[in-house]
Amino acid sequence: MVTLWTRTRRFLAILCLALLAPIGGCGGGSRQASDPAPAAPKAAADPDIRPILVSFLAGLPPNWHLVSAQDLATSKPVIVDVRQPEEYANGFIDGAVNIALRELAANLRALPAMGGDIVLVCESGHRSAVGMAVLRMLGYKNVRSLEGGMKAWRQAKLSTVTSPVPARVAGAAPPVEPRLQTMFDYYLARTLPTNWGAMSGPELTEDQKRKSSSELEAQPETFDQGRSVLVDVDEPAEFRRAALDKGINLPLRELPDVLDNIPLEANIHWA
Repeated sequence: MVTLWTRTRRFLAILCLALLAPIGGCGGGSRQASDPAPAAPKAAADPDIRPILVSFLAGLPPNWHLVSAQDLATSKPVIVDVRQPEEYANGFIDGAVNIALRELAANLRALPAMGGDIVLVCESGHRSAVGMAVLRMLGYKNVRSLEGGMKAWRQAKLSTVTSPVPARVAGAAPPVEPRLQTMFDYYLARTLPTNWGAMSGPELTEDQKRKSSSELEAQPETFDQGRSVLVDVDEPAEFRRAALDKGINLPLRELPDVLDNIPLEANIHWA
């Protein structure tokens, strides 16, 4: 069984590896899940994202910066709901401000000071984990993600509201590196796929049946990746090889040590 924490780690791994590809500058609209990566060559002036990623991964605590629904209900952080407006309108945590994930990096003025207590919320905990990582890499020190998202909140029989809708606060611009903010804004708005990088069980089954062109034809005129490489980001003690046929174990916190050995062009499925 995949735990919520494991799911959080998977999406953090997707974010970190995606950010190693060129994401700067300009481009078209938001990607569809099947779209190729947008052509956005990395400018020479862009900040080096690698040490920022290394620092973030190395500093991940045992709880992965997650907060349970019960703990959130008894505390008073600023709650930012990163779901789409139509999802938010169907019911949100009282007081939660809506800033969709794709707009998060462009709306830092609507957040409290960089030392403020912030909890990000989405439907399942995937989008909020990505948003939490982005804000922490921008310098926000006390950002957490609701474990299990609104699904866990409702399962705990905690209340939601549809009004009043809190207005965004127009505060002062935070002291973040502008080029870094631009990079993250580009990633969230234009590179992050519409399925948030997720793959369902049936989709994974079909993926693992794929054969490469070289397997199908002695001298293929085209090349494709074939089946995905399966990477489990659990800790070694949690990794059960039988759960992933031909899967390999690369614990999330150890990614900085193996980044140079991961082919960014490979078709990788994080589990």
